[in-house]
Amino acid sequence: MYIDDLQKEVFESSFQGPGEKIPADMWLRVATYLSSNENDQEFWAKEFFSNLENYQTTLGGRILSNAGNNLKGTSMINCFVLGPELNDNGVDSISEIYKNLTEQALTLKSEGGWGYNFSHLRPRGAVIKGIGVQSPGTIKFMELFDKSSEIITSGGGEFSFNKGTNLKKKVRKGAMMGILGCWHPSILEFITAKQVSNRLTKFNMSVAITNKFMEAVENDSDWELIFPDTGDEAYDKIWDGNIDKWINGGHKIEVYGTIQARHLWGKIMESSYNRNEPGVFFIDNANELNNLKYCEDITATNPCGEISMAPYNSCLLGSLNLVHFLNEDRTDWDYDKLAIFIPRQVRMMDNVVDLTYFPLPKQKDMMQQTRRLGMGILGYASALYMIGVKYGSARALQITEELMSFIANSAYRASSDLAKEKGCFPLYDAEKYWESKFINNSLTKETIEYCKRYGIRNSHLLAIAPTGNTSVYAGVVSGGIEPVFSREYIRTSIVHEIPDGLETPKYWEGDLHEVGLFKWVKEGDDDLLKTTEPFNDTYYKIDKSRGLTKESLVKDYGWRFCKDKEAAVTTVDLTVKDHIDTMAIFAKYVDQAISKTVNVSHSYPYEDFKHLYMDAWKKGIKGLTTYREGTMASVLSVKEEKDNGYEEVIIQENVRLPDNWTAKGTKLRAEGKKWYLHAAWLPNSDRPFALFVSTNHPEPNIITNDALEVLTTLALEKGIPEKWVNDLKEKSIGQRNAIKIARSISLVLRHGVAIKNIVAALDKINSTPGTFVFAIKRYLSSFIKTGTEADGICPHCGGTKLIFVQGCKECTECRISLCG
Repeated sequence: MYIDDLQKEVFESSFQGPGEKIPADMWLRVATYLSSNENDQEFWAKEFFSNLENYQTTLGGRILSNAGNNLKGTSMINCFVLGPELNDNGVDSISEIYKNLTEQALTLKSEGGWGYNFSHLRPRGAVIKGIGVQSPGTIKFMELFDKSSEIITSGGGEFSFNKGTNLKKKVRKGAMMGILGCWHPSILEFITAKQVSNRLTKFNMSVAITNKFMEAVENDSDWELIFPDTGDEAYDKIWDGNIDKWINGGHKIEVYGTIQARHLWGKIMESSYNRNEPGVFFIDNANELNNLKYCEDITATNPCGEISMAPYNSCLLGSLNLVHFLNEDRTDWDYDKLAIFIPRQVRMMDNVVDLTYFPLPKQKDMMQQTRRLGMGILGYASALYMIGVKYGSARALQITEELMSFIANSAYRASSDLAKEKGCFPLYDAEKYWESKFINNSLTKETIEYCKRYGIRNSHLLAIAPTGNTSVYAGVVSGGIEPVFSREYIRTSIVHEIPDGLETPKYWEGDLHEVGLFKWVKEGDDDLLKTTEPFNDTYYKIDKSRGLTKESLVKDYGWRFCKDKEAAVTTVDLTVKDHIDTMAIFAKYVDQAISKTVNVSHSYPYEDFKHLYMDAWKKGIKGLTTYREGTMASVLSVKEEKDNGYEEVIIQENVRLPDNWTAKGTKLRAEGKKWYLHAAWLPNSDRPFALFVSTNHPEPNIITNDALEVLTTLALEKGIPEKWVNDLKEKSIGQRNAIKIARSISLVLRHGVAIKNIVAALDKINSTPGTFVFAIKRYLSSFIKTGTEADGICPHCGGTKLIFVQGCKECTECRISLCG
């Protein structure tokens, strides 16, 4: 049922519904619901179950989580693209911007991701006629959407799971994609916007690159930064963000500046090279290859880039798990099995269109007009392990081309069969649709003639998503078309209940000493207790910060059945050519887009880095994201860029609270009680100045391992005068533990110690989830800027490159959040 504990954990935290115990329960729920609009529901429920059974195929996470769960406000659609609508006031009027903001909030509330092209908004300083003021500009308005996302998704992941209710264990945090055209006057500000600390942290960012711009780069030509003349009488009536349509219509533009195209290209490349953002979206490639080019303009992508869409379209995702589609002797793909599963997968996903909730009526209308699907694959690199073929090799490229050609042609034939039975998508034009460049480049003549007989049910059928969480759920297979990150690694996870028969010290009381199988060992720089031999085939550990943990060996699925270890390469073994050649084949047979990150070493030459983007454009790839090793570091302001990540200005004199201050109250639940935390704030401050805590219940025995000691030690190490530290200790005698903790934190806060370092000190205390100290630590962590480097070792992959993201530590190597 589960290949390891990690797979079980992901299922239970992300996809398990109320009353469900094992994945088969979920498969039955999903299959039953997605067959509910079929004439022969019983037959199709069994067929759909057969697809989902044993992880042979998957569906988008929102489908697995929400289908049939009677949660009327959540969608089965993963992501949406929104945009402005023409109206009497203009698309960049305040009324339209706030209408779009409301649509964004409703979309994120439904757990959907959100993509948006901001190119229709006038640049900073542009005159707003009628009121005689200048616009704050595109990037400033993006901050409005960023703040909205922060508020809408701030509760995600904090729900407890109560039997007998429909509460989820985990709520998906909204992801967003922000796009701006390469011609827009705000483009230089856009490129560097996220290099300012704590700015636009909810966005992925991509530049919409046109063919004209790339040709200007090649020819070393000048490039004009332009925007419509807002005084043009047609501006409010027809301007929709499409600059080519505006110019071709004979309307006036204003030139805000002229720069060398290669200079602007260099700015994009430098930021991508050093910061991994912005990504690049080749928007003309996307439109040129769009099956609906005759009736829509693609403007943006969903947050991960696998679906490029026109405004109000949606992405509906599912994947074939390739590790289960190998022939008997594991030399190639099992095409007979694929021929059975692909039509069922297309039909199952098509039913989602009619059964899902949509946050906005126009989203529902657009989806039903196009019936756009995004069937893809996962486990590609794991399957190559099982075949014994090296990722990116000539043999890999050959069998990949054969596979993707078969999948694409089979999917279109399946959709045509559905059209014969249920009808074509409403925007289908029997003449114009088959002129699609993608269709004529990628499908066989036989398939095209077959489909022309009955038309087509779905405008688009293929996309390849990153499938991060879903890949773990599906048996710890490689995500999407990415290479294997690590063949195997030791994962350390928190154990919430002591196994029967395992003798442990009373670590929850701070009692750490050798007992039974537990002996002191050195792990890195830390001393911890570890069992000298496995207990029930598992090694257990106890440390001060996490309590009881266990070690689990996590293996890639394909590595378990590897046919040729010489061919079992990982990301670090591959060249850029391996990535690009592989992407080019998938791009040829995918009618929407592929989510793929090209990993390069830290020392990868900058000039070569620029060429890989140029090569991707020439190969017809619609977008590209790169990750250069070691560049996921914190994005800090200049003042904070010091060796330890922070510059602290320690105040030496006695710092007292003023007579008046602003207070913010927060309710915490810990130690089985309800706590009231009040934080004092000074004017224009971005962090609390002091903490006060109280409870209506008798205080339980809060286990701190002496928070006062670790925090006063920190205070002395930072240079806070000893007399004020001693004064705190004196006043803490006889005080309740909660007050001691609040007072000691307040001391270091008001003397200027960085919150990051306060959290690091509290990490030394046993603060497993549910303890008071853990709750206080999480509260303080929420003030640490996203992107700030964090200390520690990732328990999932053993990586040391951790950052803070929304108050949680996150590993930049395996992209897993470390919040308990």
